[in-house]
Amino acid sequence: MAIRKSRKWWTADVAEDLGEYLAEYSASLHRPVGTVAHAQCEDCGSSDFGVRVDDDEGCAQRTCSGCGRAAWIFDSADAAQDAELDDATCPCGSATFNVAGGFSLRDDGDIDWVFVGLRCTTDGVLGCYTDWKIDYSPTAHLLTQVSAWRAGISAPELPDRRRIDSTPATTQDVRLRLQTRPRVIIMTSLFCIVAGALLIFIDSWFGYAPPAYGVIVLVVGLCAISRAIAAVCSAFATPL
Repeated sequence: MAIRKSRKWWTADVAEDLGEYLAEYSASLHRPVGTVAHAQCEDCGSSDFGVRVDDDEGCAQRTCSGCGRAAWIFDSADAAQDAELDDATCPCGSATFNVAGGFSLRDDGDIDWVFVGLRCTTDGVLGCYTDWKIDYSPTAHLLTQVSAWRAGISAPELPDRRRIDSTPATTQDVRLRLQTRPRVIIMTSLFCIVAGALLIFIDSWFGYAPPAYGVIVLVVGLCAISRAIAAVCSAFATPL
């Protein structure tokens, strides 16, 4: 089945589509995954889980909806002591997901970055709810760990790695990351431009404000808006 990308949230009918989703999501961050593995309970074989995550610490835990078995995802056990885990929740309110893990590899074959992709079992919404860097080596044990999941598969090839155009249901929300910060910069820069022009106007007509103040504020605003434009262009550029 194909991923539906026309709505606010990307959706899919089957858990296997998480492979394509993680491939596109990670490529938009310039950390393309090379391998994806789909989680299943080691005890009962279910593929439905409740998930808790701490995106700051890089920690995630899945709990089987069928038998209640809990398991750490990737190397999350190492960060569990400092983690404050929150329940992952779909925009629809459901907290039951299919789970897939994506691995972005270094040139030497070790793992560089990991992604936790979820598909809501209620409405099929897809999201990457947390990801983190693996800053040690060797990392082969992480691949061995997911051998208990459904067999790892290669991520689908993406000949045209375009940005994600819809909003993924994720704490690492791509659209927010690309749009919110430039929007704040643009609003601030517009305020500086207006304030600078107003100071210059007041000085030229009434002589109440030193002209240097207006010029400085105006220049700051112009620099800020040029930075915002550059950030937007860079964020939405299609990687080769």
